[in-house]
Amino acid sequence: MLAARGELEEAEASAREAVAVAERTDYFELRGDALFDLAEVLISGGRTREATDALKRAVENFDDKGATFKASRVRRRLGEVETGTT
Repeated sequence: MLAARGELEEAEASAREAVAVAERTDYFELRGDALFDLAEVLISGGRTREATDALKRAVENFDDKGATFKASRVRRRLGEVETGTT
């Protein structure tokens, strides 16, 4: 929501906080969701290298959870980012 309104700094801070909270849990799917959201904020700000890292970490978490649908969705998004077709 914040990123859509152009409030990228606030959006990134909020997304990073969500990742930090999620990483203190054993919920791999929650971690993956938070990392995916962070990646989308970073993409909005043109920071594709950092977004790629977040997406790769999200895939790892979804794979660890066995959330194959979400993992494949994030892999597809990762491919878009890596090829510049975001």
